[in-house]
Amino acid sequence: MAKRTRQDLPCGNALRRNAGSMSAFPQLKKPPIIEAQLNFLADTSAGWKVYGSAGRVAEIFPTHVTVQPLQQFLLHFGNPPKVAVDVETGVAGFFLRKAGDPVVFQVRRDGFAFSRLEPYGGWEEFVAAAVSNWERYRAFMNAGELHGINLRYINRIQIPRRDYVANRDGFFTIAPRVPPGTGWGFMGVAHQSTLVTEDQRFLIGVGFSTEQPTLDQEIAGFTLDINVSPRPITGFSEIEKLLVEMRDLKNQAFFSIATEAAWKQYA
Repeated sequence: MAKRTRQDLPCGNALRRNAGSMSAFPQLKKPPIIEAQLNFLADTSAGWKVYGSAGRVAEIFPTHVTVQPLQQFLLHFGNPPKVAVDVETGVAGFFLRKAGDPVVFQVRRDGFAFSRLEPYGGWEEFVAAAVSNWERYRAFMNAGELHGINLRYINRIQIPRRDYVANRDGFFTIAPRVPPGTGWGFMGVAHQSTLVTEDQRFLIGVGFSTEQPTLDQEIAGFTLDINVSPRPITGFSEIEKLLVEMRDLKNQAFFSIATEAAWKQYA
């Protein structure tokens, strides 16, 4: 495989779409994925009147009996001269879990999210389970038309600290830099950006951060959080095709940001 150079990588506010398939990217035998999530957005208010309690929502997914409320907080700001802030709290949905199961369901008034925690079982297994469980939730809730979908992959990449310190620019193309001439090092980094494809059809959110370090820690840990969302100009009628495009963009973002030095240990 030819090594990528900085000139090959996305820059500015546009990310070129890769017309190829998943085979255009390296296949990692041990991908550093700690969570893969597919989020479906739709109006479920009709079904929420029936299943919108911890006891009833568990009937939809009876294998996942541990139910945790998903709280929402709404701030209401008064108009001048009244500037008081009112805080409204409520339950926006629920997390459903099963002990020892890497699958987590998130059911909400505005949709459903399927999460697969590590170990990751591969794209086909993940997307088939996500769509199947969405269809189940959709039927129970009499959900309205799908109006949004989001694909998110959270990766944890660990590098020997001595290697990272010796070559800070060699592992990530968005690697931060300390002020030159200071001799300082990083105790923490948090970077967030939103990219858009050249045809304006997709947004790619990228979060890059360091894990909480200690001074004597031998491993440098990094989190690479990638979100892919079609913009409203994209229709949702051909979900299979749409998901393939989103998967390829997720892969392109990962391999454009993490260099071979970072991912080769997972190959």
